[in-house]
Amino acid sequence: MPGAPLPRGGPVTDYGQDFSLVDDLDTTLGVVSGKRVVAEAIARRLITPTGRLIGDANYGYDLSQWCGADVGPRDIDEIQASCAQEAEKDERVRSATCTVTFALDVLTVTLVAILIGDETFTLVLAVSAVTVEILQVT
Repeated sequence: MPGAPLPRGGPVTDYGQDFSLVDDLDTTLGVVSGKRVVAEAIARRLITPTGRLIGDANYGYDLSQWCGADVGPRDIDEIQASCAQEAEKDERVRSATCTVTFALDVLTVTLVAILIGDETFTLVLAVSAVTVEILQVT
């Protein structure tokens, strides 16, 4: 009994679905799936203080802690490594790399992740002391 044909490019990994909760202005609570659901999950990890998720003391790395701080090259290295490590805690992420720039009290984080289904995405966040904005998910 033949199954449905596979999409062009091979099998597609199901990364689940979730409500889009990253953008405070989105009151529709739209459902996201595919790479976007993983990207938003990582974004939430990167705006949550470590240990604030009930039941997971190892969850989170709050990027806003760096806003307004005197950030030097060693700090940038630490932020980049910590962001990549936090992303890799998600079981759907095989590996991640991160680059960070800091200007005018806004931290711009560009994270590239390779997922378990061999898909790659780039997540770009702008983080200030009071806001977090997803600038891009591709």
